[in-house]
Amino acid sequence: LVASPPLIVLDEPTTGLDSFQAGSVIAALRALARVGHTVLLTIHQPSARLALEMDDLLLLADGKPVYAGPRECLGAHLSACGHACPPEVPLSEHMLDLVSIDYESEAAETASRARLDRLVAAGRERASADREPTSAARADSKVAAVSTSALGPRASLGTQFRLLRARAFRQLARNRGALRIK
Repeated sequence: LVASPPLIVLDEPTTGLDSFQAGSVIAALRALARVGHTVLLTIHQPSARLALEMDDLLLLADGKPVYAGPRECLGAHLSACGHACPPEVPLSEHMLDLVSIDYESEAAETASRARLDRLVAAGRERASADREPTSAARADSKVAAVSTSALGPRASLGTQFRLLRARAFRQLARNRGALRIK
């Protein structure tokens, strides 16, 4: 982040964090997105609070896309597929239940795979019928127009090196055991 990249790609940045720290990470990423960075991340089983922070979703199950689009349209999409979210259940929990395979019995597995196949087909149908680009697609089209100077000043190579070296020494000093081993 020292170099102020226009695109930030993160693979499960909240893994291993408690809910407060995970929320802090997502809030920091939202702040970066607000100033012009494009943030792309994967989250495995997001909490209801974290799911509400997402603008656009790509929901996958068994590697197949089930839904792609604005987060606020997911509930209506699932309702149109015959899987309305019960009022007492957070939408993020409901969507995870729908795309999970139940291995408790052969009949349950067959039924959940059939449900998943129907959801994948409905997602494809929605994607082909939906000509309005998602906010992510609109943002992508704006990325080319955003100059990197709009994302803030870039640190010089010397400054980047100095900052990263200082961070490495701080990490070593905090972990005396690793310092002794090195």
